[in-house]
Amino acid sequence: MSKLHLNLKQFRLPIWAEPLIIFLVCFFAYGVVIPWLGYYWDDWAFLFIRTQLGTEGLTRYFSTNRPFIAWIPQLTISLLGTVPWKWHVLMLFMRAASAISVWWVMRLVWHKAKDVALWIALLFAVYPGFDQQAIAINYTDFFLLFTFLMLSFSFSILAIRDKKHAWLYLLMAIPLAAYNHLALEYFFLLEFLRPVFIWFSLKEEGFNNSQKLKRVLLYWMPFLLVWLSALIWRFLIFDYQTNNYEIGLLDQFKAAPWATLRILIATVLKDIFKVTLGAWALSFNFPVFDKFGLRSTLLFGAVIFATLGITMAGVFWQKKNESVEKKKVAITLMLVGLWGMIIAGWPFWLTHLEIGLHFATSRFTLPFILGVSLFLVGLVRILPAYPAVSSAILATLISLAAGYQIQVAMDFRRDWNTQKNLFWQLAWRAPAIKSNTIIVSNDTPIQFSSDNSLVSPLNWMYSPDNHSDTLDYMFFYPSIRLETALKNLEPGMTIKKDYLAATFTGSTDQMIAMVYSPPGCVRILDPELDSVNQMLPLLIRQAASLSRVDLIQPIPTGVSAIPMAQIFGTEPPHGWCYYFEKADLARQQGDWIQVARLGDEAFAQEDYPNDPTERLVFIEGYAHTAQWEKSINLTNEANAITPLMQPVLCKLWQRIERDLGSDTIPVDTLSTLQRDLNCTP
Repeated sequence: MSKLHLNLKQFRLPIWAEPLIIFLVCFFAYGVVIPWLGYYWDDWAFLFIRTQLGTEGLTRYFSTNRPFIAWIPQLTISLLGTVPWKWHVLMLFMRAASAISVWWVMRLVWHKAKDVALWIALLFAVYPGFDQQAIAINYTDFFLLFTFLMLSFSFSILAIRDKKHAWLYLLMAIPLAAYNHLALEYFFLLEFLRPVFIWFSLKEEGFNNSQKLKRVLLYWMPFLLVWLSALIWRFLIFDYQTNNYEIGLLDQFKAAPWATLRILIATVLKDIFKVTLGAWALSFNFPVFDKFGLRSTLLFGAVIFATLGITMAGVFWQKKNESVEKKKVAITLMLVGLWGMIIAGWPFWLTHLEIGLHFATSRFTLPFILGVSLFLVGLVRILPAYPAVSSAILATLISLAAGYQIQVAMDFRRDWNTQKNLFWQLAWRAPAIKSNTIIVSNDTPIQFSSDNSLVSPLNWMYSPDNHSDTLDYMFFYPSIRLETALKNLEPGMTIKKDYLAATFTGSTDQMIAMVYSPPGCVRILDPELDSVNQMLPLLIRQAASLSRVDLIQPIPTGVSAIPMAQIFGTEPPHGWCYYFEKADLARQQGDWIQVARLGDEAFAQEDYPNDPTERLVFIEGYAHTAQWEKSINLTNEANAITPLMQPVLCKLWQRIERDLGSDTIPVDTLSTLQRDLNCTP
């Protein structure tokens, strides 16, 4: 055996290398995709409210749900601003910091089995059941608060071990715990892991179980009092806590205790299975090459191999454990992990919130991740296999989970591109929109931002100078807002919407209807044509009949509303949708020469319409400029795509005939249309 080989085999990593390994795994799982990510879901509201309405607006926004958490986004937004990549870098460091804090707690508790700390932390770092890493502003707060709790655990253990400086450690541990309990309900019950960790920290003190239990209670008492104080505040002082999320389980117990108990037990078992084996099974979902693409597939493979190599190297060169009963440690980890999962779920079981593994309910897995990681390490280590085999299993799981997070990130990347296209196309079509306008839309394919989320960038783009608590614009999906915020799709209905930090007041008399179904373009609906368009959902056809395109106001070139450059980047290349949107705007203005010119440019491009209705504006434009052959050809093309276009095309030609007069249209054109479309008078 060569000297170099012996030196490599005997080499051991310094203690600081393990946090570095954790960070590197986080970097490959989350960091390599940062340049292509943007804003999603509640991040839009946080950013818009803090930037446009100031700290007071953000305070109002959180006042009814999490009043103590508001200072975190207030501080971070003031420091980082509105550039997306900065937030994703912060989220990367926060995810790594939370995993490193787990590693520290585990080393303090199981200091004779130090290798388990790295495994638990790595599993925690890439847990596949939580797929919302890209919602960076929101979950930076969550992982920061979780880190606070883990630091509190660590300091409380150090206070026991270092009697001389115990007071100093307690001065750090108690406020961190208190703030975690007051700021966020997700990790509220994880406080009951602290006495368990204290128990195992005392195992070498020479006490019997009775003495040890008394000491655990003594050391835990100040933290228990803090927790009870937070509990009283949540249930007796802060009224919104139970108003927003009713504890329905208690009422069910009163009405039918045994039936409720059976359902509860089944739910607990189902959810524990879901967040453990169900979540980690996601790691074995490999991307489909045809949909994922070559570059994304190569990145996926590179991340798996990089994390596998880093993890195995870290374990190989890790310092050896002291003499320890490995089976006993494994059983302990499983039991503690199971306890951690049981206490984690009560905020959701009490309020009947369903725990899921995909957006948006995957956020409910957050308090389970620590327990799952403990349980899984114990489960793998108890298997009757050589240590190298169990290490290989864990390393494989970690690397596959990192690869799965890349797949998730690519979904967010596509979603961000869809959002950018929406707002750029809307800006091209509608350079200005009259204030107090409601925009109603079909359910767009934007997966990670609801209509409520899109209210923020809409107002930001069209009224950037509005810093009041009154919103100028509202965005609704009728499919989910009808009979609530939207009431109904009838004329003259007053609409009021509370956005927590600001309010909107409008009317169905001042409404624009649109559809956005990529690869089709954003299309502002024509009330005359789209009310009979059977390719649209019924609710959108109803909205189309109320749509007022005159609310779109042309303004001089150079002062049109545009998406914020620091967020959406530079204007994309002018493809088919650019020409379509500009032609539709020109049609609204009655500039038929411009419509025809844009049509010539659009059809000369390599791009092409992805929806038959995108030809309508050019059919009308060519007809108004007496280019009958082009108009007829486009009509036939649209009609050939689907018979559902026939009523719309008939309506369009009826309008053309009305506007131009039947004497203006050549007789052969009218006879051709009558034959091909079979329109009824």
